[in-house]
Amino acid sequence: MDKVTKRIQANRIVGYTRFRDHHCSHLGRHSWDLCGEPMYYWALKMAAEVKYFEKIVLFTEVKEAQARAKKLSDKFVIVPRTIEECREPEWIITDDLKRPDSRKSIFPTDTRGSQEQSGFVRSVTGIERPFVVWFPASNPLLRARSIERLIERYFEHDSAELARLVTRIPSYIFTQNLVHPEFLWPVWFELYIARQNHPPLYCSVGAHIFTYERTGFRRTVFVEVPFEEGIDVHDEEELELARFYMERRLK
Repeated sequence: MDKVTKRIQANRIVGYTRFRDHHCSHLGRHSWDLCGEPMYYWALKMAAEVKYFEKIVLFTEVKEAQARAKKLSDKFVIVPRTIEECREPEWIITDDLKRPDSRKSIFPTDTRGSQEQSGFVRSVTGIERPFVVWFPASNPLLRARSIERLIERYFEHDSAELARLVTRIPSYIFTQNLVHPEFLWPVWFELYIARQNHPPLYCSVGAHIFTYERTGFRRTVFVEVPFEEGIDVHDEEELELARFYMERRLK
């Protein structure tokens, strides 16, 4: 048995997602139709297929999603979310000192740090030390194998503190010219190297593993996935893009 397999078997791995259809920028977006199914369905179906997940925590107010999850797999742990818990902001101010404890989450799923996230998952699953893997419901084309590769990559490295799925973007990006803001400026010019020699740039897909509380930069390992897996649906145009790739996949 190799090191990665031993480490996976030594942990109780839990998938975790939360989403809302109320009080968000595009009401009901997670339930938008995507090739005959609500968009959230594809994310839940993907999670049910991840072989390493012992449990999958779903936190949402969408009752249909709760029912669909139960039919997909008995791994799902459904945590009903109230409409009030969907409102912004998701916290209340306890004092005016702006300390770390000056804001308090209005519900017990504050994911600003691994301790809060793991604590919530522990409370609803009964697993004492859950290894939590976050995945977003707004990435409907994400594949189960990509999540499995992410878990495997994390356990390959002794010192890894964070693991992310990423997609590659072109080897240069534009920003506004500080002197002449009406013009765009390729950022690779700042490095004084040829575009062809520029190291690749990546965009986070959203799914990640985060188990240690630290400030500053973290030792982040990554797994690169195809562009379509990173489509994050927040508006109608992104939905159409996701529909294009999903229809190709289903064929």
